[in-house]
Amino acid sequence: MPILLASIAAAVLTSIISFSQAGRWALQDVKQRSECMEKALRHTTFPLSTSVLATIAELTSTEIVVIDQKLQMVTSTLVLQAADKRSAMETFASALKSPGKSGQLSLSLGSKNYLVFTFQRRGDGVSNDLGNQVIALFDKNLIAATAQRAAIFPLATGLITIAFLTTLTMVASSRLVQRLIQLKRSVERVADGDFETRVHEPALDEVGQLGKAVNQMAEQLGQLWQEVNRQQSEKLLHQIAAGFAHQLRNTLTGSRMAMELHRNRIEKSDHEEIDVAIRQLEIAEQYVRRLLLIGAGRQDQLQAGSLHRCLHDVYATHLAIANHHRVGLKLTADESLLPYNILDVASFCAAISNLVLNALQVAKEVTIHANIESNDKCRVTVADNGPGVDSVIANRIFEPFVSTKSEGVGLGLPLVLRAATQLGGDITWSRVGDRTVFEFTCLVQRNLSNG
Repeated sequence: MPILLASIAAAVLTSIISFSQAGRWALQDVKQRSECMEKALRHTTFPLSTSVLATIAELTSTEIVVIDQKLQMVTSTLVLQAADKRSAMETFASALKSPGKSGQLSLSLGSKNYLVFTFQRRGDGVSNDLGNQVIALFDKNLIAATAQRAAIFPLATGLITIAFLTTLTMVASSRLVQRLIQLKRSVERVADGDFETRVHEPALDEVGQLGKAVNQMAEQLGQLWQEVNRQQSEKLLHQIAAGFAHQLRNTLTGSRMAMELHRNRIEKSDHEEIDVAIRQLEIAEQYVRRLLLIGAGRQDQLQAGSLHRCLHDVYATHLAIANHHRVGLKLTADESLLPYNILDVASFCAAISNLVLNALQVAKEVTIHANIESNDKCRVTVADNGPGVDSVIANRIFEPFVSTKSEGVGLGLPLVLRAATQLGGDITWSRVGDRTVFEFTCLVQRNLSNG
């Protein structure tokens, strides 16, 4: 509507200006025609008969009156009634007495209005009796018609332009409104929590850029929502860990003390398995202490240890479980690992134990392979021939509380990821043939005392 109103106002204003200018041009044209008539007739000596005046009047679209020195009408193309003749002669007399007013006086005869122009014939052979005063009358209606014709064209052009702009604007506005409605619906879906929604706007105009901004907003909100959920999950995990650790700590301490007393009472040859059990109880106590610190908002100091020993402790701990479930468990960790220490024993053992335990629950063959990739990085691979990760959670297995096990709570793999991050590494998984492979990487340090 603003564009339409502005277009109409512009068209009307243009027509008014055109009409006004056309009126001035028409008056100038009349003056030029009068001057041309004066130049043509001023020095002529032939008499201006009725037939001559009729021809000149037809050629110039005027009415001509010839008056002598006594202000008597000699010849005229006008047919004047007695009442009109007196009024006309008075106007002619006034125009002749004031030559400077030529073209400024008007004469009304019936339904017609005329502009009055006067000039004098000066030829030597012109007789005063034949008339030497010429009066040219130009019809004002013809002048106005000329001005109107000059104004019609811009007015018609404006109206056509308005009609075209209106049609174009309505079509463009309709398309724009539909796009804005789609954009509004997409924003409403994002506001309702559907951060996967996307606005399909291939155009590069302002609406298209706005659609891209909405897509970026939805993506960022989705990431923020995931981060909030992760933080809430970690907070809940800390609370659960703190409560669980208080109950578990006393039990573990009592179990370790009982194992140590039992070891002192039996023969030394039977100490190996008991030593492994005591070692695992000590590691479990470290886990519990860390859980208590996490619940209190603090973090324990990292405790480095032998990479080779950690792997063999994990293997020895889970070998009994593997034998019980009749699962083949194999460790490949040669003496090349001996010179290296892991940055934090508890985190490393917890991570590898989670991977091995998960594999033992679903497979018949599980292999653990460790190697040094460079002087500061170790790679541990846990592979099994189980059915693999459920496709439903394949992209979210490292998120807290994501699990397809009826008895699982989805905390094992998130702890593995946390341990890998803490140790300067990463955890990935893949399906290679009929085997599921988890690759755990972490930083290591060379133990100079071992060469």
